[in-house]
Amino acid sequence: MSNNRKAGKTETNKHLILGFLERKGSSKATEIAEYIGLSSARTRVILSELAAEGEIQPEGVGRSRRYQRTEK
Repeated sequence: MSNNRKAGKTETNKHLILGFLERKGSSKATEIAEYIGLSSARTRVILSELAAEGEIQPEGVGRSRRYQRTEK
């Protein structure tokens, strides 16, 4: 897969995640992964990118970690 296609899929997945969090609120990575159809590991990578971009806020550590949209 070319880098452009991979980047496009990542952006699409970011939009899906943000929409999910807006509707559902605070969620675990496994719940988000199941919704968008990605592995938990790949989902966590995207969640880390979204957190670095300031779009979401992680709370907790380990298995209890949850993610939510940041206040805008």
